[in-house]
Amino acid sequence: MASDARCGKCHEDRLEHYRDTYHGKAMAIGKPNVASAGAVCYDCHGHHEVLPQANPESRLSKEKIVATCQQCHKGANTQFVQYRPHANPLDRENYPVLKLGLLAITSLLISVFTFFGLHTIVW
Repeated sequence: MASDARCGKCHEDRLEHYRDTYHGKAMAIGKPNVASAGAVCYDCHGHHEVLPQANPESRLSKEKIVATCQQCHKGANTQFVQYRPHANPLDRENYPVLKLGLLAITSLLISVFTFFGLHTIVW
């Protein structure tokens, strides 16, 4: 979890949403720094060669991201790498579909609990 603390100092927003993912949760339950259980920051971004995704030399560039994911996920392909590990469901501008999904599921849950709550009261 040292990478979380180190990277999280400057990237708190990314760290928060990383912790909502499978990798973040696997790390939190006690298997830190074991890539098969939960990838940490450097598993994807690199140790010292952290570069912007737009840089062709970046481990996360369009040219290299599949190979980066294949280090842990042998069957990774271009469809697999569409996953966004730092997605913020409250960010409508960058993740409109995710925001819509969050609103839909929240509305559904509130509707169901309201209906059954009223049904129980009336019963």
